[in-house]
Amino acid sequence: MTNKAAVSFTTGLEDPDRVTVAFLVAVGAAEQLTALSVEFPRDALALAVGHQLDLFLADALGLRDRIGGALVIWDETDPWFGFLLGMQAFGLEECGLYPRAEAAGMRALELEPSDVWAHHAVMHVYEMQGRFDIGLRFADERRTDWAKGNFFVPHNSWHEAPVHLETDDTAAALAIYDRVLHNAESGDVALEMLDAASLLWRLHLGDHEVGDRWHPLAEAWAGKAEQCWYVFNDMHAAMAFVGAGRLDDAHALVDQLETYLAANPDRSVSNVAMTAEVGLAVCSAIVAFGEDRYGEVTTLLYPIRRIIQRFGGSHAQRDAVARTLLEAAIRNRETALATSLVSERLSVNERSPFNWLQLSRIGLGRDAPR
Repeated sequence: MTNKAAVSFTTGLEDPDRVTVAFLVAVGAAEQLTALSVEFPRDALALAVGHQLDLFLADALGLRDRIGGALVIWDETDPWFGFLLGMQAFGLEECGLYPRAEAAGMRALELEPSDVWAHHAVMHVYEMQGRFDIGLRFADERRTDWAKGNFFVPHNSWHEAPVHLETDDTAAALAIYDRVLHNAESGDVALEMLDAASLLWRLHLGDHEVGDRWHPLAEAWAGKAEQCWYVFNDMHAAMAFVGAGRLDDAHALVDQLETYLAANPDRSVSNVAMTAEVGLAVCSAIVAFGEDRYGEVTTLLYPIRRIIQRFGGSHAQRDAVARTLLEAAIRNRETALATSLVSERLSVNERSPFNWLQLSRIGLGRDAPR
């Protein structure tokens, strides 16, 4: 019932007192907003805030049905209708309903070309379907609509970067990192730092050179080290510490999470439950990976791979964890496990060059379908 996850580093709140108040306000917010939207389905603000809470809780059905349950009361003459379609598009995508998600997102953009959330939803669709060239072209053709004047520019730019990696264009991915994700002028906003760590971690798993980029990012995360508010962000802090070789800080983060759980036994608090069920294991696995303890990584991550969504984020964001598990299995020569994991990935997205490359690494190389 309690949603501390929705109030996280991502909010940018730095004052602990403000955060505490926000935590109290957020208690039961997702459920209360659901009830409000049933009674007042034309309350656009309730729908929008509830949609964001569903994202932080990784409630895919909520992302889909909160908006879907209100749409029949709306029509295209309403000025906010396009924005509702953009939200619906993301919910449909997170439920794997890709054609319907793409249609909803494109219609949303017809009604409101500057809807950055609709753009975000369509980019998700193309990434999940492995339609990488189309995704990059879509982003580029509409750049003037989404790439200026809004706080979501870094995250939508981040969605281009993994696509570049799929097409083996590391330089383009790093250019996005330097331009918008983290640089000397960055304000150490957690949403941007999260995306920055996620991108560098994918490069780290592939043994790509990233220069000195890890160190200022890790320093930025160190400034938030005392904030056990949202373990999904803690995971990315762990990535940054490991990538920068700051293993003492990475271990300290894991110790802090253990202390946090011991001091907060109430699992009705969202972040406590997320940390206990998923987050602590993921952060511990990242540290183990950094110390070449690959067998421990697979031991920690394999049992929770079916519930990893419980600590928030999207399918695209959580893929960093799935890739960590797969890379650890390959490095630890757990061939049967690695084969199963790659097969799972190909069964969902057979267009991904990354997936086919992993298949060849375990000795089962074959031509990808055209």
